[in-house]
Amino acid sequence: ADPTVAESKPVSFTVQADGAAQIGYQWFRSNTTAAAFLPIGDAQTATYSIPFVTFVADDQSYFYCVVSNGFSYVTSRVARLTVTADNIAPNVVKASGTPFFTNAIVSFSEAMDVATLNTNNLSIVDSNGVALAILKTVPSLTLTNVTLNTAPQTPGMRYTVTVSTNVWDASSSSNRLTVATNVQFTAFVLTRGFLLREFYLN
Repeated sequence: ADPTVAESKPVSFTVQADGAAQIGYQWFRSNTTAAAFLPIGDAQTATYSIPFVTFVADDQSYFYCVVSNGFSYVTSRVARLTVTADNIAPNVVKASGTPFFTNAIVSFSEAMDVATLNTNNLSIVDSNGVALAILKTVPSLTLTNVTLNTAPQTPGMRYTVTVSTNVWDASSSSNRLTVATNVQFTAFVLTRGFLLREFYLN
């Protein structure tokens, strides 16, 4: 089938083949049926995946796979990829602390533009209104989360993260956050626990 995928989402193409000897795969791509199809690097398995499609680069692109063994080869049908543009503004979903007391994770409703996830566009204050320094921002591979490396947090303290409207998503439309958004998290608390250690002898 010819897939239709929303922008910033993943897509996969798969072929099935049976035959003697070792089977090889090579996927090809073209951005128009009028242009030559070129082999895709590192696309030599039965499934080819694009983890993050964009409207500009991937809409109305075409793919096929050549399957071969030591005796012959066969070419799959051409599949057309349609990408629907993203015109929806992102949202901040939540913030959470970590056991390390120097990290906080902010989650978004969709993949975000890495360049906008910086210390100028995110800030943190504690429940007393005192700023907590953000030393570095580290986006996740999916671009839906960003880890904030912070100065040491006070255990049990309630913190508020503010995300400004200068943050936007990774789509071709660069949809901005519509309003500056506050999300809260509580820093972890260290408590005394117990460890059960058991030995079993033959």
